[in-house]
Amino acid sequence: MSKQITPDEVLKLAKLAHLTLTEDEVSLFQQQLSQTLDYVNILDELGTQNVRPLDHPTDESNIFRNDISNPSLSAQEALSGSQDTYKNMFKINAILKEQ
Repeated sequence: MSKQITPDEVLKLAKLAHLTLTEDEVSLFQQQLSQTLDYVNILDELGTQNVRPLDHPTDESNIFRNDISNPSLSAQEALSGSQDTYKNMFKINAILKEQ
């Protein structure tokens, strides 16, 4: 069963992703998201009762490397390209807001 995504749903997703979309982009994403959901619905119809859940794409496990210390940037070098710093740390604008 095909579900058509509405322009309002596209705009809601865009708002959640902090995106500003043009009318053409809303129309394009409406079509693309609807096609994606149609494809997921097709996959949902497949019989997966006898399929073991995939927890990792390969059979390899417990692959570790030696923890070797290598030369790295000093704090001053790392911060040299930053626009704003505070007490030897990167300073950025808040990205989370209280609701």
